[in-house]
Amino acid sequence: VLSNTLDLQDLEGITVSNHYSQAVSTFDLGYEFAHEVTITEETFATGAAIVLHPQRNSEFKSHLVMDLNLAAAIALSEDKETKLFSVAVLAHELAHVHDVRMLLNMLPEEFSRKSTSSMEDRLHKISMPVWSEYYACRVTAGIDAESTLSGYIETFLSALDNFPGRIREEIT
Repeated sequence: VLSNTLDLQDLEGITVSNHYSQAVSTFDLGYEFAHEVTITEETFATGAAIVLHPQRNSEFKSHLVMDLNLAAAIALSEDKETKLFSVAVLAHELAHVHDVRMLLNMLPEEFSRKSTSSMEDRLHKISMPVWSEYYACRVTAGIDAESTLSGYIETFLSALDNFPGRIREEIT
């Protein structure tokens, strides 16, 4: 169903790991990244899946890295709510694959852009992930609207408490 809605042709693969954090931090992107790629580990949320964007033969691709527990819940959970929520998380991550594909088609320079310390680059660094999360949430909202929406709202409200300090750190 998702492949009929989302363009997943740039998805080079899926890695499922019992050592999710390590799988993410040691993944070969094919280029030097400005900082270590890490999973979301905040007071308000802990990640279980992430789409990375490796460069292969001078083209950017997408690669999904997923915690084994999430994959097991998708495949094996007998609890309807757990399975539906887990499938919604997978769909959300696949929406990131689609989003990056569309961005690369419309704004190819976004992925090869060199970072500077300008205000424009700082705002870009903040706004692109916000867009990406909005898009993934918007596209997959109907899959498990009741539980995922309430979960996203709780996460968003908790994250808002942390943003004033983070914004100050970014612009100083």
